[in-house]
Amino acid sequence: MINYWWVSRPKRKLNSVPSVLATFVETSLNVEWQGQRDIHLLFEEALERDELKRFGLRRDQGGSGARTYAAWLKSLGLIFTQESTKKIRLTLAGEAIINGDNPVTVLKNQIFKYQFPSSFSISRGVHVADRFVIRPFLFLVRLLADPQIGFLTTEEIAKIVITEAENESDACFIHIVKRILEFRESSDECLSDDFFEKYQPSRGKISEDHPFERLLDVSNTIINWLEYTQLIERDSGIIRIFDDKTEAVRSEEHTSELQSHHDL
Repeated sequence: MINYWWVSRPKRKLNSVPSVLATFVETSLNVEWQGQRDIHLLFEEALERDELKRFGLRRDQGGSGARTYAAWLKSLGLIFTQESTKKIRLTLAGEAIINGDNPVTVLKNQIFKYQFPSSFSISRGVHVADRFVIRPFLFLVRLLADPQIGFLTTEEIAKIVITEAENESDACFIHIVKRILEFRESSDECLSDDFFEKYQPSRGKISEDHPFERLLDVSNTIINWLEYTQLIERDSGIIRIFDDKTEAVRSEEHTSELQSHHDL
């Protein structure tokens, strides 16, 4: 189980998503994916051919790299497994990208729809903790828009937000604002004594030399995704909303309020 926000990250930025999706369509669309190692290897070889994945960097010869890239596309809501046939299909968002729609517009929508739980987050091999019932990227822009916060650092997201922000209630939001302000006052001293016990990785061990490394990696990837929306800017590890994007952020928040919360 993963007891913090988590995103799949074969690549830390989303720029190559349209190309990876096109390669997936070429090799693996409308076929049964689960357990089909030959298909996985075909996709992996095509990624290497198209220079989307570095050639030869494979943990094994079983297509695990391909499965990671497919999980990335699935987590972004671009592909899904059709229950009746067990074959991989494109979602409407995936079709839009393949048909030439602006990928920034499409992926921005997918990023703000990203949520825990989801079919991806509760899937075997992932399993983000059930306590998270939240749309993480919307929560982040809500924090950035709050006058008490104004900006966020990679450390604040890694050590406070992705570990403690469980839902979208006002009570949770107020708690996170309070905790961020505490962190700005006392840094790591405000973290619980059992922090590393509660937020240890699902695989492997915590590095003694860099104990926060994994959380910081996740935080950086989350910021990369949010940066892709072109609503926020990053400077020396600090992110804030672009001055001329405040209304766009408010529009995203308003749209999310109109969406049903039954999926959360």
